[in-house]
Amino acid sequence: MTRIRWQLVALLAPALTLAVALSGCGKKDEGKGSGDGGSASSDSGSKGGGEKKAIEAKARGTLKGRAVLVGDLPSMAGKDADLQAKMKEKEARCLADATDEEKAQYEWRVNPQTKGVENVIVWLAPPEGAYFKLSDEDKKPARPEVVFHQPHCAFIPHCDVAFTHYREGGKLVPTGQKVVFKNDAAFPHNTDYKGSRVQGRNQLLAPGDQFEPKDMQPDIKEITLSCQVHPWMHAYLRDFDHPWAAVTDKDGNFEIKNVPADVELQLVAWHEVPKMLLGDKGKKITLKAGDNTEEIEVPAPK
Repeated sequence: MTRIRWQLVALLAPALTLAVALSGCGKKDEGKGSGDGGSASSDSGSKGGGEKKAIEAKARGTLKGRAVLVGDLPSMAGKDADLQAKMKEKEARCLADATDEEKAQYEWRVNPQTKGVENVIVWLAPPEGAYFKLSDEDKKPARPEVVFHQPHCAFIPHCDVAFTHYREGGKLVPTGQKVVFKNDAAFPHNTDYKGSRVQGRNQLLAPGDQFEPKDMQPDIKEITLSCQVHPWMHAYLRDFDHPWAAVTDKDGNFEIKNVPADVELQLVAWHEVPKMLLGDKGKKITLKAGDNTEEIEVPAPK
């Protein structure tokens, strides 16, 4: 009997070994991350891939710049007309009450005189294998809330940045900043938000209601916002684990204050149509104390 039992164990051993090996195949390696530089990751404090170098600057500066269209932008009149036709069919009140800005497409907002491009998200990132070590002052967000309004049939703003958490010892620590979705309209909306790491939800908002998501965290990609009631509505949010990010204005200008100086960084930029503008990992830069200027090229649609 003993001999038969050992023979059975010997026969089953390879199968048991294979089962144990396969059980690890579906496991996520949640510790990995290349820092805010690689593919816009927000894992600057994660410990995957070995110990990371702390970027701690003694000097500080200001980064100003402009996103500029390269090439000629085709007429957006057709897209504007298509948007207004959808509004008329689904929600005629939008055409009657909304501002001209809300009735125009958001994909390409370009100043015709200067070719400055609006709604470009610009941020700094540490080099690969490094992370930002924030000072106590750095950990304080400039705004207590990042609010997306829905006054009629558009999200306002169309793009924004958040700093809801910073990393310390590999852990996410809340900064106290809130993200709020608010329905200012006289009719229902909903906000369906989701990201790569932010699971999100589809939240119905009655007129005058607002919703503060509790699952916001630094994400490796943009968090998308949409409205299932009005399917042409969409917006974008990027949540970082540091404060050095901005969105270009109507003239394509941006400004990021109190940036680390005299250390190697990555300048990263994104637009919703061409996506990453300076490559997935951005452009290597070393900012100086005082004022710095950078121009970001945005290729026109073909």
